[in-house]
Amino acid sequence: MADIKLLDCTLRDGGYVNDWQWGFGQARRIIQTLTRAGVDVVEVGFLRNVDGYDPDVTVCNTIEELNRLLPPESQRGHTIYSGMAMRSNYDISKLSPYDGHGIEVIRITAHDYDIRDGMDFAREVKARGYKLSINPINIMGYADKDLLWIFDQVNAIHPWQFSIVDTFGSMRRRDLERIVSLADHNLAPDIRLGLHLHENMALSFCLAQEFLDKPLLRDKTVDGSLNGMGRTPGNLPIELVADYCNENLNTHYDLDEIMDAIQDHIAPIKGESAWGYSPAYFLSARFNLHRNYAEHYLHKGDLTNRDINHLLAAIAPGVLTPYGPKELFARWLPSGGAHLLGTNAMGYDIFTELVYGARQTLLAGVLSSILALALGALIGILSTFRGWLGGAFNALIQIFILLPKLIALIVLAAFFGSSTAHLVVLIAAFSWAGTARAVRAKVLQLRTQIFIEACRIQGCSRAHIPLRHILPNLSDVLLSRFLLSINSCIMMESTLSFLGLGDLYRPTWGTMVSFAYKRGAFLRGAYAYLLAPGVCIMLLSLAFYAISLYFEARKSAISEV
Repeated sequence: MADIKLLDCTLRDGGYVNDWQWGFGQARRIIQTLTRAGVDVVEVGFLRNVDGYDPDVTVCNTIEELNRLLPPESQRGHTIYSGMAMRSNYDISKLSPYDGHGIEVIRITAHDYDIRDGMDFAREVKARGYKLSINPINIMGYADKDLLWIFDQVNAIHPWQFSIVDTFGSMRRRDLERIVSLADHNLAPDIRLGLHLHENMALSFCLAQEFLDKPLLRDKTVDGSLNGMGRTPGNLPIELVADYCNENLNTHYDLDEIMDAIQDHIAPIKGESAWGYSPAYFLSARFNLHRNYAEHYLHKGDLTNRDINHLLAAIAPGVLTPYGPKELFARWLPSGGAHLLGTNAMGYDIFTELVYGARQTLLAGVLSSILALALGALIGILSTFRGWLGGAFNALIQIFILLPKLIALIVLAAFFGSSTAHLVVLIAAFSWAGTARAVRAKVLQLRTQIFIEACRIQGCSRAHIPLRHILPNLSDVLLSRFLLSINSCIMMESTLSFLGLGDLYRPTWGTMVSFAYKRGAFLRGAYAYLLAPGVCIMLLSLAFYAISLYFEARKSAISEV
């Protein structure tokens, strides 16, 4: 029979409610009560980069500071203690090697954008002798292929535990079954599987029961907190899961001690800062969005739940598709019926990929264009200065205009890696020259205008003329160049993605074309897989080009009047 452990994270996750201001004495009493209750693992707090040591706060720089909260070794029973560290806000050099006493488990966490660095962070924690638990943030945000990569990394590190963390509280029963099945069949059998749930949909206790009853090839851990304390809407209440384990799994957690801890330490806090199920937080979970979105609209004060539902639906692309981005079906299903464009080589719905790819394609194109516009405008203005400075920037513009952009982008993208951020910066770095040349020409033209000469005669300052008369008259040039730049940036990103240099974790339309070509879509008759993203790229480029032509025509009409 699998070994079942309960982990209490009140002092760590519940600290989001009271800013971890527990007070040294109260924090120790909570730990002592949970220990007497027989809770298997008690999480003492956070390891973070903070200024100095405050004994009343459960966020510390070092493991030695957290260890001061623990009861004497003679009173610990079988309970072990843990701390949590996030890769992005903790300096691993502060972590002392495990000496056989005190906190024994370190749970590390990382976001999707730094998960690779998070794995290196995990290796360093394990090398210091601690029992390691790897807890990736928002596991619902990963596609199956990404989870398989994570499991490969976890197997290579071989931690004590891997945890499924439903950060946004968006997990339903089928999601749990899919992710648990993937983990159970791909992780080494001696790696424990943990589960950390949130209460956005009021499903945490039901999902915990499902997880505990599921026959797995490994041991399990379930996280909870006293009275479900945590940042609204809260966590799985540990008293509920402890009672379920006692009734069904032959465990002996002392509910009286747990009830005392709630009565003495948690109830007074809940009277001041309530947490629990709320329709707005359900809606953020429904669209797999962070609770911050719900909180933002709740703080508006004049929005109904219906309004919040519609606003969050506009943010989440999944509302436009019948399936989620991670749902798997049979491979190479034909177009029509339940799948408008069919399914691809992995079994993902092509129309769903197309909708989600639109967001990444537009994001890359627009962000690159904004950076290129800002850089081009600045260099274009500097190139109009008299003397060596203007000459140097003018020469720089000519050099970048003549550079073979695509070849340079391919080389640099291969060297720096294929993250979205790298591509945006690289594309912008080779897309500003046209804007700079147009801005330079416009500024030189404006300098000869009569109203600029009049300003000089009136004795206007050197700062007044460019700020009040030159820059406002560049708006038409900048708008036109921005729209044309979006067009070219989208084409550059699509080309790089087609060549395999795009971000595989955030696929765009160019990535879809690349996958379709490499996996023989034409040979299998899956024409939609190749043509749909290609046609979308063409139509999007033509749309931005048409908009730029409209503004050009409008500007010409106004100038003629």
